[in-house]
Amino acid sequence: MVGKVLKELRLGRGYTLVQLEKKSGVSYVQITRYENNKSMPTGKTLKKLADALEVTVGDITEKNQEEVLIKDEDLEEKFKKVKNIVPENSASRLALSRIFELMILEGNINEIMPKKV
Repeated sequence: MVGKVLKELRLGRGYTLVQLEKKSGVSYVQITRYENNKSMPTGKTLKKLADALEVTVGDITEKNQEEVLIKDEDLEEKFKKVKNIVPENSASRLALSRIFELMILEGNINEIMPKKV
């Protein structure tokens, strides 16, 4: 996940949250939310963090591609089509965000309460 990589990069450079905030202009509270996977940074924010950490955005995001395992071929194909889409307006961004939040919530629920066979 992005949060894990972000935290590893920050700690690897010996930065505190406050130091990364000063270098990137991104609030340490928000960085904490990213590192704990409570929120996902926008592309613009990822660029700020990557610049502050002296890496590319890909260094933060591409490491996560190995972790993404979609077993349903149809879903995987759809995911590939939408993963690079940047919503043009806040309503579209909010709608996509809510869809992803629901998917994450369902996954969390399934981890806590596995379906009985």
